[in-house]
Order: sequence, then C-alpha cells, then structure tokens
Amino acid sequence: MKTNWTLPGPFSMARGLSALLVGLLLGLLSSGAQAYLLRFEPVTQNVALGQKASVVVRVEGVRPGGLGNYDFEVAFDPAVLSFDSAIDAFGLGAGFGLLAVPGVPGVPGAGSVALTDVSLEDPADLRDLQPDDFDLLTLVFDTVAPGTSALTLRAVTLGDAEGTAVDAVTEVGSITVDPRQVPEPGSAALAALALALGIAGHLRSVSRRATVCPARTDRACNRLA
Repeated sequence: MKTNWTLPGPFSMARGLSALLVGLLLGLLSSGAQAYLLRFEPVTQNVALGQKASVVVRVEGVRPGGLGNYDFEVAFDPAVLSFDSAIDAFGLGAGFGLLAVPGVPGVPGAGSVALTDVSLEDPADLRDLQPDDFDLLTLVFDTVAPGTSALTLRAVTLGDAEGTAVDAVTEVGSITVDPRQVPEPGSAALAALALALGIAGHLRSVSRRATVCPARTDRACNRLA
C-alpha cells in the first residue's frame, strides 16, 4: 500500500503560526496580571500598656478590575494584644457589611480575627467608585502585656468587581506595647489635687510669715513665724 505525504501549503502554515502566537500572548497576559496588595497602615507602631492600638488594613492596585469581595484573617499575639473591634471603611460601597469573627480564647487560632465583606454594587459602578488604593477597615486592639506582636494576613481570598478571583500579596505589620502604664483617671485627679493643696499650703505659709514680721528680718522672728 502506497502512502502519499502532502506538505502543508504556505497559507496553512501561516494560520497555524498565528494561532500559536495568539495563545502564547494570552498566556503571558494572564500570568503577568498584577496582584492586589494588602498591607497595614501604619506598618509599625508603639503604644503604652493600657492604651488601645488601632491599625488600618489597606488594599492597593485594584484598578482596572476593582474589588468586589474579600475574606481573610489577621493573626496577632494574644499574649500582647486582644481584639476589640473592627470598623468598616465602606470601600466596597453598598454591600453586606463588614463581618468580623474573632478567635475563641483558649483554643488554637485565638490570636486571630476573620474579616469578610461582599459588595452589592453594579460592577461598572463599583469600578467607577473605587480609586486604585483605599482603606478596607480599621482594627482596634486592647493592650494586654508589654511586648511586640506581629500582624499577619492569612487565608486571603479577593475577588474583582465581577466576583472573579484575583491574586493577592501581603505585607507584615507589628504593634509594640511599651511597659509604661497610663494613669487611671481617678489617680491623675488625686495627684493634681495633692499638688494644688501643696502649692496652696506653701503660699499660706509665706503670707503668714510676711504678716507676723512685716518689717523684721531677724532669724528669731522667722522662726516664730
């Protein structure tokens, strides 16, 4: 049996080459899509023991796709910080609203808070609403003990205005709690009252001495006064 081999013509070869180049280009574009950045602001800070510490979670580089939903955890050291509250910055426009679920004390993951929100805006309106960089939320912590707690973002899921998953990169932050105590309001008031009474007593003593010895400067009079 005789087999005939036919070489492809110039048109077929050109068409195949074009398809290959288009595929490679699309692959490069998809692999080179810019990831969104999640970070803390400020990155580092110092607070006194007894004060509250607050830190903003920001997203950067969301244009042109926008940000339609997020879900992630912020981990911290529960020996240094205790989660107090989360304040929505309303960067997603109208939505379900920020949901914050702290870890349960005494179990693994106690030093964390899960944060999630989904936008209900029309995708085109949401993209017009959002700048390239904006605040997502503010976290507020109570200070428990002196030390430094790292702040890390983990289990991050982000979606663009259409709900399509997008890549994310994260940065680490930290909060340092200094050992100096903030005076209690009652203690500060008592200290101020004691200082005022001491000054008043000193002024009365000087005034009495001047009255008893108006024109004498000898030591005996001053001792009597």
